[in-house]
Amino acid sequence: MCSFIFLSSSKSNCSAHSEMLHKLRGPDATECISVNGRKIVHNLLSLNGAYTLQPVYVSGKGCILFFNGELYNREVFAEYNGNDTKYLADLIDDSDTVGDAIRCLDGEFVICIYSIGTDTISIATDLFRTKPVTLGYSSEED
Repeated sequence: MCSFIFLSSSKSNCSAHSEMLHKLRGPDATECISVNGRKIVHNLLSLNGAYTLQPVYVSGKGCILFFNGELYNREVFAEYNGNDTKYLADLIDDSDTVGDAIRCLDGEFVICIYSIGTDTISIATDLFRTKPVTLGYSSEED
């Protein structure tokens, strides 16, 4: 299972223990980016070998996508060779709104979208909320 961390400041540091736990959930690749003073870390676990490093920039929507889950939409396998992240990024890019894209999904997932222009984060889950999401807030900078 993949994992990701979104930190409100690029100065923030994940503790070594937290990073180790997250890395165990996604040992295939780790990617870290900073944007607008925010830090996003994604640890990838590929179940089928077809993957895209995350976070992914969705240029048409001006947002950053990071995702944990598995999509069962037919197009993921028929047109994207099982690469659900690439499918999701293209679906979001081609849809009128991010919400329209998410309503089309079949699968188990948690999706986070960071909107660069509005400096907001949106979180969506599947109907049954099978993927864990933990939110925390601190007014102090690390």
